[in-house]
This record gives sequence, structure tokens and C-alpha cells, in this order.
Amino acid sequence: MLAEGSDLSDYRTYFLFDRESRIRRSRVLGNEKIPVTIPVRPSASRALHSAMSIPKDLHDFLSKPSNRKLALSGGEISEVTFFAPEELNLRTFTVDSFDLYLNGPLETDPQEQREYEGYSLIQECSGYSPEGVLTWFPGLDAYGSWDCDHLRIIIYPGVSWTDIVPDPTWFINGQWYPDRVPHKEVNPWL
Repeated sequence: MLAEGSDLSDYRTYFLFDRESRIRRSRVLGNEKIPVTIPVRPSASRALHSAMSIPKDLHDFLSKPSNRKLALSGGEISEVTFFAPEELNLRTFTVDSFDLYLNGPLETDPQEQREYEGYSLIQECSGYSPEGVLTWFPGLDAYGSWDCDHLRIIIYPGVSWTDIVPDPTWFINGQWYPDRVPHKEVNPWL
């Protein structure tokens, strides 16, 4: 449906988000509107044995069924259920430059996306989609949170699972209360 001789740089992009963790885009050129739907799903290339790819203290914690359900002391999410280690799958999480331009540090929007692989640790949570709420990003060697509505990632540099366990509330609720935990925004454009 692209006009002959045009490329995607000729299009303005608009993002809409729905409850099924899908990104709906509409690209507009002149009066022509082209909808595109991109599902957010596990990385097709890997469903590997994750126990070898996560930190030992996290593996040990998740291996005990009694550790997998937590009630939290505050924040947006009050209860979580973690995956068992053998249930973890490597997934792809997207960071989009648009929200970093619109609500963040970028002065111009390069109109790009970057993908980061991670293990989403939470199977269920109260009130929100659990996808990415608390994630181990092996390539960044950090825990963090992926915001599925704004396509942003914050990480908790230098924080181990042993640091998180005594008071996990604000790490799990990090995307809503980032100033309550030591964090860094993932921004590959700076």
C-alpha cells in the first residue's frame, strides 16, 4: 500500500495500545491511513533452558514454590506470582524512541526502536499485565522493568536478587515509582 517511490520515512507514525499487549500503528501519507498490528510475543528464536541464563540467587529463590507468591506493601501492584525457573522464556522487549522524545530526554525523535532480550519473572500480578513488570536482562546484566504502554525500560544497575528480596515492593512497582529505587533509563540514542 505504499505509494510508488516512497519509503516509510515519508510516513507519520501514531501508536495506540490495547489490553492484549499489542501495538497498533497507523501510518499516514496524505489522506491514506494504513493500519499495522504488531503482537508482542516471546522471541521465536529461543525457548531455551533458562536456569542456566539467570543468576544463581534468583534461580535458588524461584526453585522454592513457597517463594513464588508475594503480597507487597504498597504501589500499583499488591500481589505477584513468579514463574518457576523451568517456566522462564527469553523474550524480546522493545524500546521506542517516540516516548523518550515526547516525555523524556530526546530533543528530536529518531523514529527508531531497539530490542532487548530478557526473562519476565512475574507470571501473574494484580491489576496489570505481568509482562516485563520485573525482568532479568542478561545482555544488560541487570534487573529492570519494561513499560508495555510506553515501550520504555528502566534497569536497576548493580542490584542483585539478594538486594531485591528483602523489600521487593518498589522494584516490582519501579515503572510507576522509579524514584523509590536506584535506576537508569535504557536510552540507546544518548
